Amino acid sequence: MEIKTIKEVVDKLIGGIEPIGSTGIDDLKHQNLLKQTQLVFELVLEIKDVAIDNMNRYEYSMKRSGLTASNFLQSLVNELGEYGFKQKHL
Repeated sequence: MEIKTIKEVVDKLIGGIEPIGSTGIDDLKHQNLLKQTQLVFELVLEIKDVAIDNMNRYEYSMKRSGLTASNFLQSLVNELGEYGFKQKHL
């Protein structure tokens, strides 16, 4: 399944997250935002575990996954850093 399709499914399951300035609608969108942030947090934790458990392995396929996960996390830190978010540690 393509990434765009997966995102569309998640968007339909969770709903919109961008507030529009209407309290009633924005309350629902805020609940959707909380759900989406929880999902993303859990996914990032899984990716972190893959990085930690595998990036120093000798087996090619395991090391490749660990390095891919580690590179993703570093890219995420870099991206967030550009917007003023501070890195605690990786």
